[in-house]
Amino acid sequence: MGCNFHPKIYDFFGVCPAREPSWIADFPIARGAARPRAGIAKKQTGAIPDKSTFILLGYLSYAVVLEWLIRGWAIIYLRDTFAATDTYASLALPVMISAIAFARLRADTWISHWGVIKVTTALLLSSCMGIVLLVVAPSPELAFAGLIFIGLGISVSYPVAFSTTARWGGANAADRVAALSLMQQFLLIAIPPIFGILAQVSNLRIGFAVLILFPIMGFFFNRKLAD
Repeated sequence: MGCNFHPKIYDFFGVCPAREPSWIADFPIARGAARPRAGIAKKQTGAIPDKSTFILLGYLSYAVVLEWLIRGWAIIYLRDTFAATDTYASLALPVMISAIAFARLRADTWISHWGVIKVTTALLLSSCMGIVLLVVAPSPELAFAGLIFIGLGISVSYPVAFSTTARWGGANAADRVAALSLMQQFLLIAIPPIFGILAQVSNLRIGFAVLILFPIMGFFFNRKLAD
């Protein structure tokens, strides 16, 4: 090295990386206390639906069905039933989505003031009213009003249903949410072809009229949301 220092001095300052500073390992290392675990690992049960899943699916189904069917069929309905232009008929989805967005921004205030049962009941009634207006509408303007009522009616169903299933799930909240999401996907697979067949053998007015059964079913299940 050019300087006759003790080898351990070279090791200490890192001047001689080729030498193994094994003497440093002789010093005791102060180890901190182990971090407390964030929680106790729970046994994974998987996304297996149970009674609570079907209760919440019974409530959520009207929003799932109405939102996804209207996404695909409202433009066709306005164009074929009222001979609306493509541009005018294409406003159907933005009108409904705007109503959904408005209600979701106000939902926390409504639920804090009136409670989840009263709010969801009022929104179920809004969905029923929207379906009636959509079915009996003599003009596209009244059909748009029906879409607004439907958008308001389905607005908080997803947040309420999934927050409730997480609250009911406790330690297994993730499994409960996954189970509800899984059942929702099965519903989305089954309902559109059934609706398409119904609309083909009858007409779109009758097809939309049958959908009122879903919010009516929702009235029997939304009472459980406050449990």
